[in-house]
Amino acid sequence: MSCDIDESGLIDVDVPRDKRTPTTCAFNAVQVAINWQIDLFETCTEKSHEEATSDFFDLFKSAWEDDSTSGDKVIDEMFSASKEAEEKSENIPALIHVAWAVISYTVQAWKAHIIDKNIELAWTYAVDANYWAGILNGTNSYMLSNDILSSNARKAADERHKSNRIVSEKIKHWYIEEGYKFKSKDKAAESAQDKFNRSFRTIRKHITGL
Repeated sequence: MSCDIDESGLIDVDVPRDKRTPTTCAFNAVQVAINWQIDLFETCTEKSHEEATSDFFDLFKSAWEDDSTSGDKVIDEMFSASKEAEEKSENIPALIHVAWAVISYTVQAWKAHIIDKNIELAWTYAVDANYWAGILNGTNSYMLSNDILSSNARKAADERHKSNRIVSEKIKHWYIEEGYKFKSKDKAAESAQDKFNRSFRTIRKHITGL
């Protein structure tokens, strides 16, 4: 099943209570993550709303395409890293984990509901997605009201872009060394998805022009 979602950045979640499903409730949660990430990107990278929205959906599709996507795993990683973040007084990295958890739980709810037809399991993921969306929304509101967001957000965005640049260089180096083995760049990008834990679209973009 493909990941066909509206990339306008505004998911319609105004569903009557008696019509709600695990999927609609999970997407209600992911809307919070969308709004948070768009605000972060627009504040720290001077990207347009459309560019920030597109970046978000790249992340969402990456989570969809990854069979190992797990909200529980993301939360475990967040708690294991929380001590270091606390010592540095850095709140944004933790919020990035929370946003990614919301995305992951939403993907899991959608797959359990639509693909596996396991509505009971799907509801558990939808509940977790909404729980962490509440944490994200509340913490973000507090940080905005106390003018904490702007300085820490820029640090987090810079760190993320640094990490993305490193992966980009690794992908380019790999293709220069190994690209001759593939009939096309599309085939190379397909082959490299597991190696670099990036979507086909992202890898294909990095090797364009090489």
